[in-house]
Amino acid sequence: MEQAELDRLLCAADIVEIQMLQSRYISELDKDNFAGIFELMAKDHPELSYEIVEAGAFEGERVRNLIAGETKKLSKKSEKRSWVGLQYLWSPRITLSKDGTRARAQWNQLSPHCMPVAPYPGSEHKPTAYWFIGKYDNEYIKIDGEWKILKVHVCAFSRPPYDEGWIRQPDCRRIYHPDSGKPDRKPRYYIYHSDAVYSGDGIYSYEPYLPEEGTI
Repeated sequence: MEQAELDRLLCAADIVEIQMLQSRYISELDKDNFAGIFELMAKDHPELSYEIVEAGAFEGERVRNLIAGETKKLSKKSEKRSWVGLQYLWSPRITLSKDGTRARAQWNQLSPHCMPVAPYPGSEHKPTAYWFIGKYDNEYIKIDGEWKILKVHVCAFSRPPYDEGWIRQPDCRRIYHPDSGKPDRKPRYYIYHSDAVYSGDGIYSYEPYLPEEGTI
């Protein structure tokens, strides 16, 4: 087998492993097993980060504390009332570094959710069925031959109530982690709303975009 062909096979194997790793992440999320999610991550790496839409990014050791807080919060029955959060990901796009030890990957997301939230701009929490429309923009690292999640970044473009749609009501939920304190990096907004990121060219930007192969 020529080296070029072998390199292609190794690259394909890495891509499949990263896809399976992300699938395991979703499986643990479906079970509300944040401790299981943490086991999939590069737990001791200094670049570790966890960023869920408006919550900002928590980095390093603070990710462990955030995971512990989410586990404790979801153990309360009040948090599970009328709770459905099924995440469906598709159109995986994965690029690898030249040395094959790092990767950047994106998935589009369209997911049915139902949980007690405060539909914007109100403050009353009530069971609400809505669609989550966004993407994952994650980074991965290979440690001792095994792929781990290095950075989780979930972007939300719209979270409309199912009976209103994103034009009438684009955002029925904002996510924060008040018990975890101030994030290490401030939130980045991509949502289709008045505080959306404006690209300046007449359209709202659905960034971040994936870098070219071999540039990460």
